[in-house]
Amino acid sequence: MKTSLHTLRFVLCALLLVVFSNARAQQSILQRRITMDVKNLALDKTLDVIALQGNFSFSYNAAILRGDSLVTLRAIDQPVAQVMKMLFRERFVFTEKGNHLIITQPVNKPLAAAPKKKNNTGYLVTGYVTDISTGTRLAYASVYDTASLTTTYSDSNGFFKLFLKNAPASPASIAVSKRDYLDTVIVVEPVNMQQLQIGLSPESLPVALAVTASPGELPFFEERRWMRYATTYRQRLAARNIHDLTGLRYSQVSFVPGFGTSGALSSTMTYRFSLNVVGGFTGGVDGVEIGGVFNINRNNVKGFQAAGFMNAVGGNMLGAQLAGFMNLNYGKVYGIQGAGFLNLCRDTVSGGQLAGFLNFSNVTTDGFQGAGFLNVAKQSQNTIQAAGFLNVADTVLVQAAGFANVARTSGPQIAGFSNTAKTVKGIQAAGFINTAKTVTGAQVAGFINVAKNVKGSQIGFINVADSVSGVSVGFLSFVKNGIHEFEISSNEAVAVNLAFRTGTHHFYNVFSAGVHPVPGQYVLTVGYGVGHRFLFGEKSALDLDLTGYQVYLGKFYQNNSQGRLQLSYSFKPGKHISFFAGASYNVNVYDSTVLPEASFAGQLAPWTTQSYTQNDYKINLWPGFQAGIRLF
Repeated sequence: MKTSLHTLRFVLCALLLVVFSNARAQQSILQRRITMDVKNLALDKTLDVIALQGNFSFSYNAAILRGDSLVTLRAIDQPVAQVMKMLFRERFVFTEKGNHLIITQPVNKPLAAAPKKKNNTGYLVTGYVTDISTGTRLAYASVYDTASLTTTYSDSNGFFKLFLKNAPASPASIAVSKRDYLDTVIVVEPVNMQQLQIGLSPESLPVALAVTASPGELPFFEERRWMRYATTYRQRLAARNIHDLTGLRYSQVSFVPGFGTSGALSSTMTYRFSLNVVGGFTGGVDGVEIGGVFNINRNNVKGFQAAGFMNAVGGNMLGAQLAGFMNLNYGKVYGIQGAGFLNLCRDTVSGGQLAGFLNFSNVTTDGFQGAGFLNVAKQSQNTIQAAGFLNVADTVLVQAAGFANVARTSGPQIAGFSNTAKTVKGIQAAGFINTAKTVTGAQVAGFINVAKNVKGSQIGFINVADSVSGVSVGFLSFVKNGIHEFEISSNEAVAVNLAFRTGTHHFYNVFSAGVHPVPGQYVLTVGYGVGHRFLFGEKSALDLDLTGYQVYLGKFYQNNSQGRLQLSYSFKPGKHISFFAGASYNVNVYDSTVLPEASFAGQLAPWTTQSYTQNDYKINLWPGFQAGIRLF
């Protein structure tokens, strides 16, 4: 029961608080009652205290008030109107607009507007923009009407003219903005007035009120020369001076930049729908933007953007972006980019880039890049690249290119010509050459594989590595920590044989030559073979070799070949020497219609176990032996 009473009491208090807050918000600002007591406080700080007590905000031209004037004032439960009378006497007029209390000079003290026409269809506002702290006149400040969005800018002497066409017979709010200065809004009466003197406070004074530039406010519209031709000076000036007009606008239509429903201020606004017949320059898009030729956005784009030629975004892009020629992004991309020629992102890409020629990401890439010619991902992470010619990346999952792939760390790499990486996890497959520092997987090349450490296999015509834990299969494999042996041996058919073994014990190459220096029985041989070594501890091994020889018996044009399969046991008594011996089985095929020279042997085989003749070719088979010494 007690819990229920506490709950009911809490609900009633909350309801009363809401009702009181709503009633206070709906009450006239000048009728709201406040209590304050300040001594020797600056005028601008005093106004902050009043605004805080009354739950509203002031709007005034800083040039008409001396903000550093000291104020001593005490008010107990007084209406704001009475406090203003105590503070300013009768020097100013106070107008309520929403939750703002606007301070202006009375009509009998005009500010600066002279009617341009007598029929009240508009009037001209003129004046100077100055630095309130130094009095220096400020050039190229943006001046605009907050209602009609009519805009102009101050000239090199700080002077401006702003014509308010079809202006109603009521005060107009004129906003003045300049980069590195606080925005100022003043109220101008539509009567004969003197020139305005508008003072702007530097952005750093006070620091608490400084406006910080947003990440999307990139100065690409100032840095790029092509922007001078694609946009108007007033648009670029507005984009430079005005941080962002508040609120999301529903739509805008532009024929070319600066000529549209929002005029020069389109570069400071964000729209749900933007249509640019030829091209347009907007502050941003949160929805859909279509451009016949190009779309240019100062800040962010969220949703869908399509242009016949180019999209250029100064902030981040979230969604889909399609262009007939190129997409240019100065912020991050979260989504998909599709362009007929080029996608360029100066920041991070999370999603996909598809281009007919080139994709480029300057920071982190997480997703997919597909290009007809070239992909570049400078600091990629989880990326898949596919290009007709070349892929370049930092860290990628997969690279596939018609010509070459280059990466620091890569998964599988497949290229028509070459692959280059520092670390590869997977397979490197190239038509000509693979190079890497560390490979965990396999290297497969049409000509040469080069690596430092291979935890896997190499397959190529030439394989070069410091160490290979698997198999190096090729015509020539050179492994620094593998087999390098010179061999001197003798067998049943050739008395002196020299051979060189290179590779690993899993798979090695044998290059050999032999001579049988017996008068009347001369034999010369040249051969190539492969083998595998079965290790039995550090000193004993069993070698299985398959070698093919070209046999010379005095006639170069005689076809004479030998095949030899041999099994040898080797013993290594020292670090650089071993002895071996074993058995073999041989086959010799030669053209029997060509007789050897008289000083050479009639045939290679010293004996035969089987002999055949087929189409003028003699085939001899026989068992044999070999023995020798190897030097390391």
